[in-house]
Amino acid sequence: MYWRPEHTIEPLREQLEANLDQKHDLFGPEYLPGPSDTEGDLFEGYELLKTFAVPLQVTADQELTFVLSKWQFDYTVRDDNHRRHLNLALDCGLGERNALGLGFCNLVEKRGPYGEPATEVHG
Repeated sequence: MYWRPEHTIEPLREQLEANLDQKHDLFGPEYLPGPSDTEGDLFEGYELLKTFAVPLQVTADQELTFVLSKWQFDYTVRDDNHRRHLNLALDCGLGERNALGLGFCNLVEKRGPYGEPATEVHG
């Protein structure tokens, strides 16, 4: 089962938040709030870029075809908790199939803490 354009964005939003909550429970400090414990959505905008099928080797003798979707998520960092949750998504990925190499996230554009374009620092 996968998200389709005729669905509202709400099931996807809820699933991404629940999945990130699980990852927070595994890797985040207990005393800090998880994504569902804070006000506001993780992302401000959700844009489906494309949907495609990919065959993946799931075990040594089994290959399955997965229907995948590529998204662009818009956000503005609200506070330190929100920044931690976004960084957790970058570190761990989003979705249920991370063990198969799916769900990884990339930054399209880096911004500073006040929304300004980030300067590149080379060491």
